[in-house]
Amino acid sequence: MASSSPTLTGYKSPAVEEDTEKQSRERKAALSSIPYGSLLLVLNDANLEDAIIAARPKIVDSWLKDELSSAKREDFESYREKLSSVKQIEKISHEVCNEWKRGKRKTSAEIANKISEHQEVIEFFVEYALDQCMLNIESSRREAREEIERILSVQQQHGNEYEILGIDKRLTRSQLRQRRREILSAVHPDKNKDAEAKNCAQAVNDAIDTLLEQNKTFYEPPVGYPQGSEAHK
Repeated sequence: MASSSPTLTGYKSPAVEEDTEKQSRERKAALSSIPYGSLLLVLNDANLEDAIIAARPKIVDSWLKDELSSAKREDFESYREKLSSVKQIEKISHEVCNEWKRGKRKTSAEIANKISEHQEVIEFFVEYALDQCMLNIESSRREAREEIERILSVQQQHGNEYEILGIDKRLTRSQLRQRRREILSAVHPDKNKDAEAKNCAQAVNDAIDTLLEQNKTFYEPPVGYPQGSEAHK
């Protein structure tokens, strides 16, 4: 009588196990190459991980434009709490659902539950967003200091109003006022603690007032004024 072979439930041949381990190593390496990507290893779901990675740029861009638009470094801890709220998790879940490309799509509610179970996933979004916010803050500070140095240099060379304002092309009155707003957003002493901020802001206001008092329809730099100034964008 032929003997029956035992059923080996869950058995994997050495070759299959080796392939699985290789895929796992490759997945870990891929996630590690993404900022904070290793935090997603807790999910153990490649399809969900991919959708989360794809959703992050849109979520972070949205936060930078809205929730983090006026953030300061010293307030980051409070923003961590705000960006980890139920409302934000729902926002993330909706975007992740939209980015789902492979396998059976999870609902927004299922994704929200999964995210809520793993603080690491929230950190994947929040910490990266705060990093980008910090870069923006530092960039704004550098640009503001460069603008102050530009104005100081013009003053030292006894430059004219157009040079103070960095105007290198024809402007209307409304564009002239807009130029003032652009510069003051960087050098106004209420926003910039640089010792020269007040002086530069006053120089900008004086230059604008002098030009506007001429009551022209268009304002053009004097003949011979250097064209292509990088100060006016």
